[in-house]
Amino acid sequence: MNDELLTEARRAQERLIDAERDLDVAVDVITSGRAARTVLGTMNTVPEARSGVRCNFCGKDRGQVERVAILPEVTVERTSSSAAVCSECLVLCQEISTEEDSLDA
Repeated sequence: MNDELLTEARRAQERLIDAERDLDVAVDVITSGRAARTVLGTMNTVPEARSGVRCNFCGKDRGQVERVAILPEVTVERTSSSAAVCSECLVLCQEISTEEDSLDA
């Protein structure tokens, strides 16, 4: 894997997903299509027909990926914006989390 991509994914993961628990919530939202509460707000799926929503990890538009989950309004360090993650980047986040867990063991 590209080290630069991994570094950016890790930064985005820290901004978007507050804890490993929320990673599981994001995966559930993406796979089930049901909204769920996180510590940062309610996470929803983005309908396939909605364009203009980009993944904060990789920058791909909703039309370029299978699914996207979004937190419509997130405030981090006094800055508010939406936060979105695509299904491809969630897989990458899971890989990073698993790798970090194995290093901690």
